[in-house]
Formats: sequence, structure tokens, C-alpha cells
Amino acid sequence: MYRKPTTKNTQIQKTNKQLTKENDHTNRPEFDSLIPFIPKMEILYQWFDSHKRNLPWRMNRTPYRVLVSEIMLQQTRVTTVIPFYLKWMSQFPTLKTLADADIQTVYKAWEGLGYYRRARMLYECAKIVHTDEQFPFQIHELIRLPGIGLYTAHALAVFAFGIPYPILDGNISRVISRWFLLNLRFSNSRDQKLLRDIFQQVILIWKNKAEEISLFQQDELQKQLCTVIESVMELGATVCIPKKPRCCECPVSLTCRAFQHQSQVQYPPTLKKQKIPTVKVAVGILEKNQKVLFGLRKQSDFLGGLWELPGGKVNENERPEEAIVREFFEETGLQVEVIKSFAPVKHAFTHFKILMYPFQVKRLNGKLKANSAEKLKFIPIHQLSNFPFPKATKLVLQHNGYHLEHHEDKNV
Repeated sequence: MYRKPTTKNTQIQKTNKQLTKENDHTNRPEFDSLIPFIPKMEILYQWFDSHKRNLPWRMNRTPYRVLVSEIMLQQTRVTTVIPFYLKWMSQFPTLKTLADADIQTVYKAWEGLGYYRRARMLYECAKIVHTDEQFPFQIHELIRLPGIGLYTAHALAVFAFGIPYPILDGNISRVISRWFLLNLRFSNSRDQKLLRDIFQQVILIWKNKAEEISLFQQDELQKQLCTVIESVMELGATVCIPKKPRCCECPVSLTCRAFQHQSQVQYPPTLKKQKIPTVKVAVGILEKNQKVLFGLRKQSDFLGGLWELPGGKVNENERPEEAIVREFFEETGLQVEVIKSFAPVKHAFTHFKILMYPFQVKRLNGKLKANSAEKLKFIPIHQLSNFPFPKATKLVLQHNGYHLEHHEDKNV
């Protein structure tokens, strides 16, 4: 059980000492050359105060609310996350309500956001930390929790606990690389560490400067630094965007080296996108007494914990009609024949695409056995809306007349 120390002051003091100590390892002459291009924190602070977006997770911040938003925002657009976040917080308003829920209910609430491992990690985290008061705020403790890496730990420190750590995401790394004309890529682990070290130096300089000129009250300085860190993130999300940056709207463009050289879009450098492969998949719809057969994917598998139609990859030189007969037998122990084919469905993941060929199949013989799924289940058609499915499976069902509008059913 994680328990928070009685005060944050000790941790804040340790953070400041740590910042100073770690910065000693940075190449000072190289960083010194960047100092003239560090924008004033008061400009960023004022800009953020008047231009920040009205996002639901910025209100009534608690460790849990921050964690949910940060996990949801991983590889997902803000506009997509907002309705899911509001629905999630309504269904699971506290860590305890999430911890007490059934994992299938959690997956169903996450349905449509993708990357379902995030939901499972969030659920497992809630099982360990039952209340906001028990949430640790020291980085080494945070990163021990399921689903929390260095970025998320830093985000919790800044947004939930008011400790100014150098958060580094794609937006901030882009801003930093343009401010200082750095040929560093966020996707490269070594470059990412350098960017984080540089941002850490920037934060320390802002802190020292603010103390020198008494810009903020001492007891408010940590909080204001966190606001400025968030302003850099906001700048990258709304103004310093990858293509066609809105430099005329930027409050600190005059000190930006990329703007001075008119080379904004060249920073940070990008890699040529690789062609995404397409995988052909065949799936079968087997009905029995107004029920449809589904398999529950194992938790350790890709899309683990979701229900899918039996099927699998179409081999080279194999027709989809042949593949579904073979795959259905291999996965369920049932021999089937195709009685109808449906229009294929396309869906894209991050690193590959699938072309899914659905078939209605008829059982010939064999004994039902879960050979690859965690379990097999004939789900009543009227209860389909209560189960979590991968996006491609939902598309197949919806395109072929199965209604998935959600309604409560206590028998699930």
C-alpha cells in the first residue's frame, strides 16, 4: 500500500537539489550558448492564462483525474478523448469505484479508444492505490505502479502535486527543438534524454531568475513553474504545431531560433514514414438459437480481454473461404462450411492494417474447445451491446445487422 508522506515540502526541496545536481552532468558550455534564447517565463505564464483551452481534466485536479486523462491521451487526440473522459469519470468517479468494477465493464467503458492495455493498466493501478490520499508523488514510487512510465510520473508530479519536473511529450520536444534549433528527435531515446535534460536546465533557470527578481511569492513559485511547464505543452499543441506553425500567434517567437532562421518545419527532423503492411484476416459468424459464438482473447495477447469472432490470418496463396474453415477448426475444434460471405472490413492499427473477410458459417461436426482463446461463449444477440469488442469486430457486426446500442443487462 502506498501512502503519502505528511508533507510535500521535503520532496520539493529534494526535487530542487536533484535538479541542480543532475544539471551538473550537462555540458555547460553547450547549454550556455542556448541561454539567450530561453523565453521569459512570465510571458508564457500570461499567455497561458488567457489562451489555455477549457479541458475537463484541468478542473478539480486530483491524482486520479490526472492519471485517467494522461493515460487516455497517450496516442489519442484531445478531441477524441474528451467525451470518453467525461463518460469514464461519470462511471468511475474514484479509484475505488474503478477498483471495484469488473474488468469486462472497464473494457466496455474504454471501447472505442483503442490500445486496451491502457485500460487494464489503469484498472490494475486502481487495485493497488485505492484513494487519492494513498497516491505516491515521488517519481521512483510512481513508476512502480502499473502503466506509469517516466512521462506519466512527471505529469502527475506537475499537474497533481505541483512539483516542477521536466515533462517531455511530442509537443514539448517540438517546442524545445525549435526554440534552440536542435537536431533532436523525440522518437530517439538518446535524443529524448538530451531534450529532457535541456528542459530541466530551462526550468532551473526560470526558477533562479524568478527568485532573483522576486517574480512570484516563494510559496507560490513551485506552482507557477508547473503552470509555465504546462504552457509550453499548450504552445506545442495549439500554436507550435508540426506543419504550418502559427508563429504570428506565438508569444515568444522573437526569441525562437527556428523562427529567426525561418526553418520551423525542419525542426524537429522527421524520419521517412515506412509503408504499413496489410494483414488479411478471415472471421466466421456462427449462430445458434439467437446466439453468436465469440472467443475471449487472453489478457497477455494483443487486444487481450476483448471478445472476437473466431478466425485468423489468411495464409499466402490461400483464399479467405479456405482460411476461415481452417482457422475455425484450429481455434474452436468445430468443422464448418461457408454459407454466405460479407463485404470485407478495413481497419488500421498503429503499425499495421487489417482487411477482414467475414463469413456466415454452418457447423458440421466437432466438439467445441477453446484452443487459442481464454474461453469460447455463445452470446445472446440481444446482449451483444454489453460486451467489449475490438473495433474491426464491431464494424463487422454492425455492417451485418447486429445492433450494438448499449443497454443494461444484469445477466451478463
